[in-house]
Amino acid sequence: MNTPDSTPTPGPLPSTPKKNALASLVDKETRLGRFNRAALRWAALVLSLYALGLFTSFFLLYRPTFQYLIQTQSNYTEVNQNLSIAQRKIQDLTATNTSLANQVLALNQNVDRASQHIQLLKLINSLQAAHISIDNLDTVTARQTLISSRTALDALGPVIDKTSAGSSKIMLARLDLITSELDQTPKSAAADLDVLIGQLLAYEKANY
Repeated sequence: MNTPDSTPTPGPLPSTPKKNALASLVDKETRLGRFNRAALRWAALVLSLYALGLFTSFFLLYRPTFQYLIQTQSNYTEVNQNLSIAQRKIQDLTATNTSLANQVLALNQNVDRASQHIQLLKLINSLQAAHISIDNLDTVTARQTLISSRTALDALGPVIDKTSAGSSKIMLARLDLITSELDQTPKSAAADLDVLIGQLLAYEKANY
């Protein structure tokens, strides 16, 4: 039997686990915890939306701009290469044009020289025809031929003087003498004409 003095003493109560401060802030059993949990959800949502916005901005704005910049740099490099090629072509064309211009100049000089040679041969042929007229005592024809020959010799004077200064004046003076001798001394005219023709033939041989 139990006596009043022998009532059992209660045992120790089980200890409840202590919650740390962070856990207590988000404890769903408290008003503050529920508020903080909701705030954290909203903060996570906002951060997620912000990150999504950055990601979207990168693909919609930055990446196309970056690709455009790369493409622009590639185009710039290509343009520079094309410009260098064009400059080389211009240099080649300039050199070709210079070469062609020199060739044209040389051809023009050759044409001028050939034309002068032809004029000289015509002059010699004309003087030889005058000589034949003198031999045939046809002083009228000889005079006309000598007058036209003087015009041709005067035109060739600058060309002749380039290689033999003053020679053209001596030849013109001899031709005037020949013309003046036709009526009085045709034999002297013929002899002087032989000398003049010989001078022109020597000049032609030395220069053409």
